[in-house]
Amino acid sequence: MTGLTGLTELTEYERARIFFEAGDPAEAARLLEPIAAGEPRNVAVRLLLARAYYHSAQLGRAQAEFRAVTELDPVEDYAWFGLGRTLERLSRPAEALGHFRMAAAMRPVPDYLDAVARTETGNRRADRKPPMSGIACVPETTQASRISAARETR
Repeated sequence: MTGLTGLTELTEYERARIFFEAGDPAEAARLLEPIAAGEPRNVAVRLLLARAYYHSAQLGRAQAEFRAVTELDPVEDYAWFGLGRTLERLSRPAEALGHFRMAAAMRPVPDYLDAVARTETGNRRADRKPPMSGIACVPETTQASRISAARETR
């Protein structure tokens, strides 16, 4: 559908926004994909497509679109934040942190600052956790020590 006219593209973009706002991000993405293919440098289209992918749990596609927007428009703070959120959802908080920091540096709003704090805290906790060996932890007080303690009190 690369032969869309400007008016048709605008109409489809508006329809996609309506579907997105109505809670149907998958349909919004379906409408936006041909527009983005026809206008790959259109930041507004690519950003809405990234958000639609994110909210429809198409995280690999969301990551690619958010990253593309950061390359097209490096000062688009929401793209940096969205990329961080996507990486966080993919259980990659160490990678997400730099993107959250970039968004917060550009626009220090509570959502961005909270994401930085949350991710920094989570990364510090992950650094302190002992490696899991795959063996279940045994409580300090085992059955044998409880029996031994019971015998001593008799």
